[in-house]
Amino acid sequence: MQENFNELMIKKIGDFFVQAKKSHAIIALSGGIDSAYSAMLHVAALGKENVLLINLPSRHNSQITKNIAAQVAETLQCQYLVIPIEAMVENIIHGLQETEAKITWPKINQSHENIYARCRCNVIASLANDYDALFPCNANLSEIVIGYGTLYGDISGYACPLGSLWKSEVYAQARLLAQQMQINLPAEIFTIHASAELGLHQDVTKNLGDPMVDGYHEKLLRFWHEHAGKAEFYQETVTATKEKQLENLLELTAAESALFREMFSNETEILNDLAYFWQLYSGPGKFKQIQAPPVLMV
Repeated sequence: MQENFNELMIKKIGDFFVQAKKSHAIIALSGGIDSAYSAMLHVAALGKENVLLINLPSRHNSQITKNIAAQVAETLQCQYLVIPIEAMVENIIHGLQETEAKITWPKINQSHENIYARCRCNVIASLANDYDALFPCNANLSEIVIGYGTLYGDISGYACPLGSLWKSEVYAQARLLAQQMQINLPAEIFTIHASAELGLHQDVTKNLGDPMVDGYHEKLLRFWHEHAGKAEFYQETVTATKEKQLENLLELTAAESALFREMFSNETEILNDLAYFWQLYSGPGKFKQIQAPPVLMV
């Protein structure tokens, strides 16, 4: 990663808007680090008066993340709106239930979580269209490689400025940019469990959230990704697990190793976790990348 990543990305975003003949950006501000960092980059590129920040809470969003989003918006001195989406989602679900009663196929999946993500996108995209603005995809590389996101929901936008950064790099670059912009981000944004907050299983007040564990899973995905996602390198992690060498293969730090050992109580659990993430990496992670917004590279 470039040492002056923020400087280059800010210029890249600015150039993109000039070429697109646009001057306004709308950012869905969740209260997490990704959207906060995206908002900072766009403010630096376009000016605070040209960035609209919107929090779109449902019944699953905690007061913690709603407060963080409001604090970030106040710190960046941008226009800020709160648009609750629960009623919109309930209307869609109610309409689907009436329709699904007429379908004879067996139902194998609940799509309600995806409805929340797509409803947010509909609001943001509609406002962007109304005000001649663009909105970015706020996904990072850790999410992109396993397809952790909703097509036509949070995987939407003019481009993905964070798409070349692993999650740990997002934290690092956000801290650096905050220093460069001489602003203070809420301390909780660096400690709260990353979460899409789409259901009770992602309740940040109970330290629940996204399935990736910082450190171990990032290094696992990086290992596969840096070897072009070839199946033999998945097999290498399986072999390393059986030989009790996975921590060494991934070069986990002492702290990461301690967390790794706390996560798994036996070899079978590790192998099951490897199989689960390989399925995501080699399946949804591949086909969603094809349909996702382009990653802005510097």
